[in-house]
Amino acid sequence: MNPRLAAARALSVVLSGKASLGSSLPEVLGKVDARDRGLTQDLAFGTARWHPRLAGLADKLLQKPFKAADRDVEALLLVGLYQLFHTRIPAHAAIGETVGCVDKLKKPWAKGLLNAVLRRAQREGEALLAELEHDPVIRVAHPRWLQKTL
Repeated sequence: MNPRLAAARALSVVLSGKASLGSSLPEVLGKVDARDRGLTQDLAFGTARWHPRLAGLADKLLQKPFKAADRDVEALLLVGLYQLFHTRIPAHAAIGETVGCVDKLKKPWAKGLLNAVLRRAQREGEALLAELEHDPVIRVAHPRWLQKTL
């Protein structure tokens, strides 16, 4: 299984509120080649770590939010955004591989959407992130309750 798809499948369960990443990730790691398990873990944990920032950026890039039935596509978009802004993976590879995973989800309508949103993020992402930086939850990706406690 593609490491991006595996990370997105583990994350989609978390986004749905049905499980934690600690319980959903081991299930998909068994389906990934041994050489790609580190990348899968980095994509899953990194996307979860920066979720508030990535979700805020996705909200800016999308015209309307995803439906509950499309959490897998949303998770794949977040994994793609994580690759663009928080890894050293070249942008063309991050976009191409992430969009290529849509075929396995059997949602062909999402291919054009993911491609367009990720390419727009590549072009305009830094400016959009700068607009979001005023919110400390998005800037440092820590929940508001934790910031208040600290």
